[in-house]
Amino acid sequence: MTHAQEVKPLPYKTLELWEGPPLYPLEDLPQDDGSRQMSLMEYMDAVRKQRGLHQPKHTDHILKKVIFNEIEKIPEMWSTKATTNQPKFYQCVGIGVYKRTGKILTPKSLATIFKFGKDAIRNRLRNAILHKRLSPVEVEEHMWRWNFYGYVRYYRTPLKPWEQFVRKQANALDASQKVYHDVEDSAMEDCEILGVEEEFAEEDDYDEKPMGGMDEQLLQQQPHPHHQYSPPNAVQQGIQSQMYPPRMNEVPSLPTSNSSACEEIPGPSFPVVDFEREMAQITYHATRIAREQPHRVKMIRKVLFDSVFAFDEKEYDSAGEVYRDLADRNPVKKLN
Repeated sequence: MTHAQEVKPLPYKTLELWEGPPLYPLEDLPQDDGSRQMSLMEYMDAVRKQRGLHQPKHTDHILKKVIFNEIEKIPEMWSTKATTNQPKFYQCVGIGVYKRTGKILTPKSLATIFKFGKDAIRNRLRNAILHKRLSPVEVEEHMWRWNFYGYVRYYRTPLKPWEQFVRKQANALDASQKVYHDVEDSAMEDCEILGVEEEFAEEDDYDEKPMGGMDEQLLQQQPHPHHQYSPPNAVQQGIQSQMYPPRMNEVPSLPTSNSSACEEIPGPSFPVVDFEREMAQITYHATRIAREQPHRVKMIRKVLFDSVFAFDEKEYDSAGEVYRDLADRNPVKKLN
């Protein structure tokens, strides 16, 4: 008689802090109530002809949360840096957003809003870990003070390697007061720091040229203009990450009319390209000075981080206000 084979228990997965229940109640978002329908052909035609498009505004908080929520349903969209299927994914999101809000957004607008969310998470994490030197629990509390965090926190999953790197940086700033004991300490060269930052730097993952080509190809392949679009399985199943509890009771959907979207005036375009060039010059000179004065590298890094992240905490009207706040936070130590 043979002994029964021992059944080993499945390994228990420890949940990350951000996978736990919300620290604050999540706002109800409009859902698809079936009153609005849109096929893939209709969506692409509206985008191509720029008909009835909604120009996102800074105050469109609910709309941004709906976009983050729709993107969450497609893990392939945010769990990898592969961009091959991004145009198709943004079409899925665009149709889903329309069904829930009545607003048509271009894939480019959707990608810009998603980039805003990803950049904001990285900036706030870096600020909490490097500048504030908060513990992991305090970091999570800090992140929840951001109004959008509960709807885009799933993006912290692919950011785990980067977050570990930032913790490693924080420990290196002051070896005598290490905050993060779950990372291995080792000397970091400037080239390593730049390499990791470039690897995880968030760029716009949507390219208009591939999207245009896909539009034409799909139009030729679909003879029936009213064929209803069926999103990928992940969207059909309405995958909701297990890190979230069920939503609160639904609120009525927004009106189906989107006539106001046609009358909206696009917001001002900011000289982002020029700003990026200026930042490249600052990086060049900061690196040059660091090579000339290697004993002041930590001080230079701290000054730069403090100056930039100050804008995450307060809306300043002048450079003088920034300097005063930084001086208050970093008083000069008097020598006895």
